[in-house]
Amino acid sequence: MVKFESGYFTMGNPKKNGFPTDLEFPLKKVKVNSFLIDETSVTNKEFSLFIKETGYITTAEKNGFSFVFHLQLTEAEISKNERHEKMFWWVKVKGANWRTPLGRNNQLHEIENLPVVHVSYEDAVNYCKWANKRLPTEAEWDYAFLKSEFPNIGFNIFEGVFPEKSNKNVGPWEVKAIKSANNNMFQMQGNVWEWCANERWLEIEEFNQPSKTIWERNMNNYSISKALKGGSFLCHDTYCKRYEFGSRNGTKPLSTSSNISFRCVKD
Repeated sequence: MVKFESGYFTMGNPKKNGFPTDLEFPLKKVKVNSFLIDETSVTNKEFSLFIKETGYITTAEKNGFSFVFHLQLTEAEISKNERHEKMFWWVKVKGANWRTPLGRNNQLHEIENLPVVHVSYEDAVNYCKWANKRLPTEAEWDYAFLKSEFPNIGFNIFEGVFPEKSNKNVGPWEVKAIKSANNNMFQMQGNVWEWCANERWLEIEEFNQPSKTIWERNMNNYSISKALKGGSFLCHDTYCKRYEFGSRNGTKPLSTSSNISFRCVKD
């Protein structure tokens, strides 16, 4: 884990090019207390240890399906499943979960260094409890990103004509594919969305309250949308710029897909 000392920073989207409903501006000064944060998103190898020790069954496994981006699949695989009603690029794939991210058989050693995906907020919370950690607040996540100084090019976002045609293979990269300049933090822009502790649409000034308070208020509440940070391999300037610093996003806590993961923090 990487330690970040207490400090203040200006939270929000400095470009002010987001949606007003995302509450990215006006920018506000926020205090962050010291914390430790995982270097990477949780990997399949790490998540498998949690499953082995606890016997936990994830949301996607209980449901028997999860959503996979269509360009990750063959035409034959798509034909056996059902496309999302409104967003045709998402396919409801039977058998897709953290073990089998595309719904097809694979060996753990083939994906062990990739970020675990198809995990809900509930799954992330239960992993954190097992690991004696918690999820970061959006403020902690942004603070770690800002202090780490990542390169502003070369990260894993969509290249091509979204969502029909990609100029490269589509999917997550290994968790250590991109390193920050200042420390041992990896892959915080693009690649996979990461769950945060807090509810979506929390006003920026509310992050001045203790992170533990935010975590304890949210960790067992699966009825309201939760925040996501970092963007994913599906972010594209013509569709979603939420991979940029200060951008905000979120979704329902029991949502699962091939581009949602998480990392943990510790006080």
